[in-house]
Amino acid sequence: MRELKLTIDMLPRGAWGTNLSKTLPQKDWDVLRKAVYNSAGGKCAICGKEGELHAHEIWSFDISAKRQRLENIVALCPACHGVKHIRHSQRIGYGEHAKRHFMEVNGCTNSEFAEHYLEALSLFNERNRVDKWER
Repeated sequence: MRELKLTIDMLPRGAWGTNLSKTLPQKDWDVLRKAVYNSAGGKCAICGKEGELHAHEIWSFDISAKRQRLENIVALCPACHGVKHIRHSQRIGYGEHAKRHFMEVNGCTNSEFAEHYLEALSLFNERNRVDKWER
């Protein structure tokens, strides 16, 4: 599959609840996320939409070392953020909208979406073999 502008990133269960917004004091998280929004010029880092932004943490995972590492924090519009966390979007009834946004941003077909979704799900399942990730 070709390189995609917007991808699905399913966080493994063993890493749930370790995001900075929950581990940092609220005051510190607010300073950090506002700096991310300013750095992005008030636009989504993926689709360029202006307006409401969310701070999305990008993590890498080393399965053999059972280690997760924070790589970056980027500003995303709610629609792109919904794609990144598509399983959550599906649970709250937003799954079809997230799928359409993925296809629009990437200029791809339904079958290309399905292929990427299955790859992301496979990686999610592989990472779920780790019970607890070290940071």
